[in-house]
Formats: sequence, structure tokens, C-alpha cells
Amino acid sequence: MTELGLQAVPVKLVFFAAARELSGCSESEINLSTPTTAKKLFSEVLNKLPELQKIEKNVMVAINQVYIDDDTNQVSLRAGDEVAFIPPISGG
Repeated sequence: MTELGLQAVPVKLVFFAAARELSGCSESEINLSTPTTAKKLFSEVLNKLPELQKIEKNVMVAINQVYIDDDTNQVSLRAGDEVAFIPPISGG
């Protein structure tokens, strides 16, 4: 249990594009609080990986390959869930 009485579960973080470059890795494992929202989830990750602040306003969050809204839907994480951070990608 976390200090707020939320449960913490181990999840797999996946980073794409600029998120991968800033974090220095393509994958990582971390314990995150649940239930949560995308905004709270990203804030919790920022505490551990502050270099991701550069993309904070533009990053999309997906859980098990399903995008979640910024802060409108509360989601429950389960052990082993995949949480992806996908910044805008440009190219031709």
C-alpha cells in the first residue's frame, strides 16, 4: 500500500521516440499506484524519471495498447500491465 492507501502494482513501462531518448531506455519496470488516471500516472513516473518533463504536455499514455484520456477516466492497473508513453511523432 502507498501512503494514500492506494495499492501499488508492478507494471512494465514502454517508451517510444522522444520518451525513449529522454529516459535512456525503451522499457523499464516500476511499481505504480492504482487506481489512477493518465495524469496522475505520468506524474508518478516523472518523480522517478524527471527528464521526461520535456514531453509532459504532449505525451499520450496507453495501457495494454489502449489509449487513456488525460484525466477523465480512472483506470485500475494490474501486475504486469504495459504502460506506454507515446509522444507526438513527426516525419515524412
